Amino acid sequence: MASGPCGKLFKVAFSCFRYSMEDVKGSDCVDQFRAMQGCMQKYPYPEEKPGDGLEETAASEATAVIEEEGSS
Repeated sequence: MASGPCGKLFKVAFSCFRYSMEDVKGSDCVDQFRAMQGCMQKYPYPEEKPGDGLEETAASEATAVIEEEGSS
């Protein structure tokens, strides 16, 4: 994930979330996750290899954070 065309955005969003000090962890990172999600939609990853679900997991977590923030 970190080495693809959206790698820089992934690193920024992940770091923001990891070091977030907000009461709702990551609530200050919504813009970074939206940028990463936009890039991932523009440059979708190729099909996963059997047993490798890392990209899908990261994308779903990013989407969940964004959706959660949108409903607040």
